[in-house]
Amino acid sequence: NGMVVWQDSNADEDIKAIRIINYGRNGSVIPVAILAFDETEPTVSLDDIGNGLITWKEASDQKIYAKKVINYSLVGDKFRVTNSSNNERKPSVYVNNNNKGIITLSQDVAGPSTYIYGNRIVDLEPQ
Repeated sequence: NGMVVWQDSNADEDIKAIRIINYGRNGSVIPVAILAFDETEPTVSLDDIGNGLITWKEASDQKIYAKKVINYSLVGDKFRVTNSSNNERKPSVYVNNNNKGIITLSQDVAGPSTYIYGNRIVDLEPQ
């Protein structure tokens, strides 16, 4: 069992998901981030019972956002992964069976530098 996420190729790229059971699609497409501007670079990590996080980048502010998944269903509102003022990209997420994990991403900083940033996850919330 699991979940697949992707960005569609419409004029405004959106993030969508679908649940996978026994190597097959289960149910209909789930809209994750459907906004008037592009959302890109989706990632997902779920534990054994379908709890976890979906992350993506929003073009409007160049920040990484996440949304909780509980029992393969989206729960609550999206939230910012960091409170940095730097542009962010390339999110990656890992969640274990204790609802703990890490979200990593790249941040563009002054000059030609890029930093790798990590944020701990406890109870599916960034710390």
